[in-house]
Amino acid sequence: MKLPRIHGTVAGETGKSFWKECSHWPKKVAVLGFGVTGQAVSNFLREREIDHEIFDEDASLAPLGIKLDFQPTGEEIVIYGPGFIHSQWLCRAREVGCRCLSELDLAQFYCANRTVAVTGTNGKTSTVHLLAHVLENLGEKCVLTGNVGAPVIGQISTLSTNLKLWNICEVSSFQAYSLEYFRPEFVLWTNFSENHLDVHRDLGEYWEAKWRLLRRCVGFAAVGRGVARWAEKFSLPLPSFAVVPGEAATPKCGFLAMAHQRQNYFLVEKFLQFLGFSPEKISGAAENFKTPPHRLWRWGTVGGVEIWEDSKATTAAAALAALRHVTGNGKPCLWIVCGHSKGEDLKNFHPAVSLAGEILCFGEIAPRFQKFFAGEGKISTVAHRDQIFEKIDDFIRRQRKKSASILFSPGFSSFDLFRNYGERGDWFLRGMAELRTRGRSTEE
Repeated sequence: MKLPRIHGTVAGETGKSFWKECSHWPKKVAVLGFGVTGQAVSNFLREREIDHEIFDEDASLAPLGIKLDFQPTGEEIVIYGPGFIHSQWLCRAREVGCRCLSELDLAQFYCANRTVAVTGTNGKTSTVHLLAHVLENLGEKCVLTGNVGAPVIGQISTLSTNLKLWNICEVSSFQAYSLEYFRPEFVLWTNFSENHLDVHRDLGEYWEAKWRLLRRCVGFAAVGRGVARWAEKFSLPLPSFAVVPGEAATPKCGFLAMAHQRQNYFLVEKFLQFLGFSPEKISGAAENFKTPPHRLWRWGTVGGVEIWEDSKATTAAAALAALRHVTGNGKPCLWIVCGHSKGEDLKNFHPAVSLAGEILCFGEIAPRFQKFFAGEGKISTVAHRDQIFEKIDDFIRRQRKKSASILFSPGFSSFDLFRNYGERGDWFLRGMAELRTRGRSTEE
């Protein structure tokens, strides 16, 4: 097997060099944010006896010793989480000459393991899990980091004890936006479509964040065909180390019945072929893969109607992919839409709206979505989330003698009514189970 070079030296040595380089500064280290990333950074610094202060805008954190007002002097090393890429605190820190690092940049100084960065608008998490599953079945060992697991900086102790461990890192656009030091050996970029325009200033900036990650790759990259088309739109030639997988034979795995999962598989396959594994070994290692929770899957039936859950779908493209799969057999489909807008242009939902037979909408997006597509005449809304089950029950009763499906693929983020997409998906499945158990829409 052809193994890549390891970009670091002995684990931790580059980190020591970084702090030595900064030793002439007063020992002020500021951590911006006390979310998952900020806590991991703080734990990392505390374990190495590096004095630091934590700043956050959440006043409820003050009793924990978190400072609420950051006034940089230019003497600080500032380490920030992905939620601070456009914060005034970070802007001011740069203006006055602070050394500013993202969590991934800091981790770069300490992680000497082979790193695969996985990004994309949709399919990142599924691809990370698929890649890790195949590598493990091929005899390799992996640690999942980034959006899909713990921040890389929180896994340094594990990674540094075994340099043969693969660091499989899911990288969001927020993490990639201002990278300076993080340089993964490999990049897999699944796809690209409009997203996160509530944070990024426009589509160009969102693209640039992803493109920045690709440019920083030092070994090999596989990118989806849609990414290549967008690169052409932006008049940007793909780097020489990047390849675009074409259609290929796929193993007989249930998850590969879905077109979007096949595209993810092609990326993983092309990367592993680059490492020297044969297509036969790769397909054999993938055969028993199951998609992670809350990605498109068939939960069961109620009253003869198929129930599909896809709570992770938070974009128009993801919802459309789910609808194409569920409606591919021509069955009438009730599509359930909900969530918080991330600045999406609703016209991007036109193809999905056209595919759905009926649409049920609730949550923050409901009034705007219904108004925008009022001419379609097939959208209804409810004021309270639990009222959707009355509507679902009505749909099942009307379709009982027919072949039909219900798709919970929200198309928007979960943060209006739920803490995360997992909580949202669990809520939907509990409701469906209760509906079936109560016998209001009994199985036939």
